Amino acid sequence: MNQRLTDFRKLLRDNQLQGALVRSTDCFLNEYVPTEQSRRAYLTGFTGSVGDVLVTQDKAILFVDGRYAIQAKAEAPDFEVRVLPLGQSIESGWMAELETWGKLKIGVESDRISVNLFEKLKKFDLGELPVFGPAYAKATVGKPKTWEVSESITGDSTVGRLKRAAQFFEDNKLDAFLVVPLDEIAWLTNQRSSEFPYQAVFSARALAYPDRLELLSGPMFIKKASRVGLDPMLTPEAVRRELEHAGAEIIFVKSPFQHMKSIKNPSELNHMRSAIARADRVVATVQAWVCDQINQKTPITESSVDEKVREEYKKSGVTGLSFKPICGGGKNGAQIHHGTPETKEPLKAGDLFLLDSGAYYEGGYATDLTRTFLLGGPTQKASDFQKKIFTAVLKGSIAGMSARFPKGTTGVQLDAIVRDPIWRLGYNYNHGTGHGVGVNVHEDPPRISTAGTAPIEESQIFSIEPGIYIEGFGGVRIENLVTAVADPDYPGYLKIVPLSFCPLDARLIDEKQLTDSEKAFLKYYEKSFPVLL
Repeated sequence: MNQRLTDFRKLLRDNQLQGALVRSTDCFLNEYVPTEQSRRAYLTGFTGSVGDVLVTQDKAILFVDGRYAIQAKAEAPDFEVRVLPLGQSIESGWMAELETWGKLKIGVESDRISVNLFEKLKKFDLGELPVFGPAYAKATVGKPKTWEVSESITGDSTVGRLKRAAQFFEDNKLDAFLVVPLDEIAWLTNQRSSEFPYQAVFSARALAYPDRLELLSGPMFIKKASRVGLDPMLTPEAVRRELEHAGAEIIFVKSPFQHMKSIKNPSELNHMRSAIARADRVVATVQAWVCDQINQKTPITESSVDEKVREEYKKSGVTGLSFKPICGGGKNGAQIHHGTPETKEPLKAGDLFLLDSGAYYEGGYATDLTRTFLLGGPTQKASDFQKKIFTAVLKGSIAGMSARFPKGTTGVQLDAIVRDPIWRLGYNYNHGTGHGVGVNVHEDPPRISTAGTAPIEESQIFSIEPGIYIEGFGGVRIENLVTAVADPDYPGYLKIVPLSFCPLDARLIDEKQLTDSEKAFLKYYEKSFPVLL
């Protein structure tokens, strides 16, 4: 990495640039970018999904969120790692740093910066950063598998979804709308693909019309002076320039499809319930296997668990995983998004183990589930401290999964409800409480976090995932997928209904910490696992 940083600084000098911004995303503004195709990973060695870099001849700063505080410092020792506080975006971190740089000429990649973000950067002296390191290529070897998802699963057709957006086209007097996010394109077309690892999308752009959708794989051809809408938050600056060059009159407007796809119709809900139940069974099987191996004193490692997770998901009929499994034993559980290391260190009885995994089935909608459990057989005893922090996280989880609130309640408010039992013990966690789930494992809206200002709506599917992480000791996270439904007892209210029912480790639960209502919820929850499977 040190040599790559040296070569990168020479590249800057050769192109009369005094600094550069290198982003974690790709030319599709994807969140998950294969490591071998990530320019940020190439330059820094940091493999997390989110984190941007600023480099000058004497500075190299990596900006990450709280999920990657430990990992970034370990993987990128040549870089100053700045961990942004909860609720502050990565972009705001490096933007504040740029403000202190004065008149330096900064290289940027216009195909990796949204129109909205590029507009904010215009006050600086900008230049185009030359291509370096890995360029985009098909992520799979050979031809990726692509499939059509039945309307019995999606509940609607492409034309049907466009018709639902008819008022949007009329209100904004648009001839067409440019669709850039790959999950929106996959959702609109009812098509999925294995082109990208840990996603079910395919590379394309699309022009949406009130009555049809045109997929674009090359240059855009449109009628001159056509009024074409684009979402400046979701479209790379380079794509805006291409559309402008094609002769379009560009109208900045929020994509209607981002919100539309977050509201699941009955068919989508039914399929996702089924997919989540299958994932529940996989994780329950893996958890039992791990504990059995430890009980029999069979040496296993985090890598062994990773292999078992993949094996069991494959048996369950997945088309792919929705993210790389997170397998954190002992102190590694304190890394919120711990990547499975190449280590031969065996797992130890009595330690905590954090397992976070998800998958896609034939419908191409993601699942996401985290369980923390005690390593060892049924007679293995948890320490009082392990019980204390696990039960606190469980109380937060129950608060989220049993919440009822007036319509219009935002993600910020639900986030506080879930954190309350953890705050009461003097702990907090440096990540959001939940995120929407759909074609991508991270979907927005909704956001259940300190930045989640949008209201939670009926039939959205999202996670509730509180945690406690203690460096040098380990971590606890419990993640379940839920949905919101109209509360039959209180008009104008919504209530949360859990969708994940994978068993919780009873050895880690201190019932003395639970209220009567929490105990009652837990009984209902425990009974639901075999019923759904």
